[in-house]
Amino acid sequence: GNGPQSFTNNGTLTNGFNNMELSGKSDLTLNGAASLAVRGTLTLGKETILRDNGRTLTVAGNIQNSGTHFRPATGAGRIELTGNGNQILSGDGNGVFNNLSVNKNGGSVTMDATMGINGDLRLVSNHRFTIGNNLLKFGPDANVYSAATGTAQAFNNNKMIVTGGLMSNGGVQKEFSNTNGFLFPFGFAVGATHYYMPASIQYGEAPSAWGTVTSRPVHGRHHLAQGTNNALGAYWKTTSQGFEGIPSSSVVHTYAYEDA
Repeated sequence: GNGPQSFTNNGTLTNGFNNMELSGKSDLTLNGAASLAVRGTLTLGKETILRDNGRTLTVAGNIQNSGTHFRPATGAGRIELTGNGNQILSGDGNGVFNNLSVNKNGGSVTMDATMGINGDLRLVSNHRFTIGNNLLKFGPDANVYSAATGTAQAFNNNKMIVTGGLMSNGGVQKEFSNTNGFLFPFGFAVGATHYYMPASIQYGEAPSAWGTVTSRPVHGRHHLAQGTNNALGAYWKTTSQGFEGIPSSSVVHTYAYEDA
């Protein structure tokens, strides 16, 4: 379609959809049942919009997102990754999710393009969310939690965002709009061993203009470190853009190191 559409399910879809695709300029609203299942691939094409309307859309296959999973003012649902096998999130680099959950019994989750999240990313099951060298962008209202509900942030090396461990990685970006702190629950892998290297940033006072902070953990001594035994075996590359008028001594950085 090329405009507003609706899908209403008031009955039973045995085993759900095989694949589901939005193309053209479809603007689809889900109605009816509280949840819908996609056994195969969910595709949100360029310029398409999916409005979950408070519904949960479970996906067992891959997601190709070059469109927008709409974020309403209230009553948001979610897309939930539930496949027992490996699942890949791909797209043209402009795809945006609202609420996205990982709640799987097996397999992995890998992101192979830049993605945005404007709601919550919830790592419910003990799975890593691997972004590699790609950029994962969190909007001003977005956050990352470790449970299906609530605000718990109990992450570890089995439940975290995994970067590629290089300073050239896209990393994790957060758009700030208030003085609430933001936890970057990320780390990297060295061979088969994963290291949880979280960071947190908080602005104690509001600047005259807000912006974004991008961070990524880097495996290896900092390239400017002197000597051989006087530096950590990892560091964090953190940059900001867009901020103006930041009050002196108002930014708090916290980094947690696990020996890698």
